[in-house]
This record gives sequence, C-alpha cells and structure tokens, in this order.
Amino acid sequence: DVFEDIDITKEYGNYSSSTRQSLEAWSAAELDLSLVESTIEYICRYEAEGAILVFLTGWDEISKLLDKIKGNNFLGSPNRFLVLPLHGSMPIVNQREFFDRPPANMRKIVLATNIAESSITIDDVVYVIDCGKHKYGSHILCLSRFSISLCTCDLMRVVYS
Repeated sequence: DVFEDIDITKEYGNYSSSTRQSLEAWSAAELDLSLVESTIEYICRYEAEGAILVFLTGWDEISKLLDKIKGNNFLGSPNRFLVLPLHGSMPIVNQREFFDRPPANMRKIVLATNIAESSITIDDVVYVIDCGKHKYGSHILCLSRFSISLCTCDLMRVVYS
C-alpha cells in the first residue's frame, strides 16, 4: 500500500500534523467515511452554493454514509440538505430529484457509485468528492476494490472542469 512502507514524518515533515496523521491512517482496503462526511460538511459550511456529487464504491458505502449524514447534527437537517442515494440496483421512483435544482436555501448532496461518472450528468453539481477507489469486476462473481491512478484523477479533473 502507498503509505504503509514510508516514514511519514521523514517524507512529509513539512506538512501539518493533521495531514501526516491522515496519511498514517490511510488504508487502501477501506474508505474513511468520516473523512468524506467531514469534507461534505466543510463544503456546506464554508463554500459557495451548488450541489455535491460523492462517488463511492458501492451500495454498502452509500448506505453507511447516508446513515452518518442523517445522524450528523449539521448535515442531518432535512430543511437544509437534500441527500439522494443513487445506485443502479435501486428503483428510481423520483428520477427528477437528481436532475432538478433543490428549493432555495437547500443544498443537494448526491451519493453515487462511480458508474454514474460516465452515465449521467447533473447540471447543478459544483463539487465532486471522489474517494479514489473503484470496484472492478474481473468476472461477474468477483469484485475487487483498487485505488485509481493520478492520471485518471487528472483526466476526471479535465472532464469536470
């Protein structure tokens, strides 16, 4: 894994202690949903208006993050935030919600799998949080999680710009 064989203090000594702690806690095998939740909250508190699109690896992560957001004292307010899970296995009863702009003074947060990157466009998305992990199916019965390359991130940055 990327940071497991590195002396974080030596290699990243000029970074803040909180950044070094984040690097030490990083895991290739797991998503840090608390970090994703904190990033969403930061955007909602300090950044300009606009929808947030969060790419996760599957329904399990979408469901867990949805529960975390509902339990968050700030993000859990249904009067301020419209949180929409989006997954291919879900029956989409209100498809328009994903594409319509929310009412005034409400921010839309869409939790989706990375398959949505190539299949839908949500016009009011201003912020994209990509966890950098994707599920890859080598065949129908086997899904593996892997980190995406920096080149892929650069390509996505150009596409979303």
